[in-house]
Amino acid sequence: MVSELIDATSATWNFQRLHEVFMPMDIPAIMGIPLCTRNVEDYWGWHFERSGVFTVKSAYKMLVATKLRMDAWLEESAGSSSINTEEKPWKMLWKTQVSGKIRMFLWRLSKHSVPTEDVRAHRHMTNLDACGLCGGTDSWRHSLLECTVARCTWALVDDDIAQHLIATTEPDARHWLVALMDALPHMQFIKVAVTLWAIWSSRRKAIHEGIFQSPQATHMFIDRYIRDLEILREPRSSPSTGVAAESRGNRRQKAPPTRYAKIHVDARVSAREGVTAAVCRDDQAMEAARERAREAKEAAMEAAIGDDHTWYEFLPILS
Repeated sequence: MVSELIDATSATWNFQRLHEVFMPMDIPAIMGIPLCTRNVEDYWGWHFERSGVFTVKSAYKMLVATKLRMDAWLEESAGSSSINTEEKPWKMLWKTQVSGKIRMFLWRLSKHSVPTEDVRAHRHMTNLDACGLCGGTDSWRHSLLECTVARCTWALVDDDIAQHLIATTEPDARHWLVALMDALPHMQFIKVAVTLWAIWSSRRKAIHEGIFQSPQATHMFIDRYIRDLEILREPRSSPSTGVAAESRGNRRQKAPPTRYAKIHVDARVSAREGVTAAVCRDDQAMEAARERAREAKEAAMEAAIGDDHTWYEFLPILS
């Protein structure tokens, strides 16, 4: 019981009792907990949240901080500053503007949990630590940087990125990623992250599914993926306010490429009726298509009046 650790006469911690129960590294933290001098009823509370309510996030942070503090105490090094130093790279990694599966891959890589053959051999999941493609000794550096397929893929990236990859020889994956995050602009680090993930994905397909992808095809996939990320990051006006709605209405639609068509679809639903409209247009019929779309929508709305749950579809095909 906690009451056994407290001197009731002086309302202070029983220093001798603390030494009998806890490790020396934990005693200063316990002594720093203020004791209530009023007679109030006790209640359960989670110390690592201001609200006192338990969360998995705070529990994970507590376990990581405890491990680092214990390691620092065993190594007789400064622990408080190292904890803050350890947290910063993780925050930078999780704020990388890529999809969640790529951030998860980077996290697994930094934890050395990506199933390369040396990791599987260490966990007694296989008897060999040879690369499944070239036969060399496998590791995270070999799979993602040094294997023949990986080197051919990296040869297609920008020279600035390639130079940083060559200059960063850190054997620890987490320290290697941190060094790249510090040395590269964010957009270039995004390209590194996508390339690492793409190389690993193509490697697993080749080994486990027999689907081989050329380095050029992997590079083209990386470029397309990054372009898609850039499109998703483009600012979009919100119709929540009048100003935003007006700017959205005045925005000019981009024409599709030559020999391609663009299809715009819209719908209106109420309690008694529904109207849909679609416009297909090429690069030569932008203004005409806008006018046809307005006419189609107005005609559909007028025709729907008086009918119960009636749907009308208009598809002007403009050549």
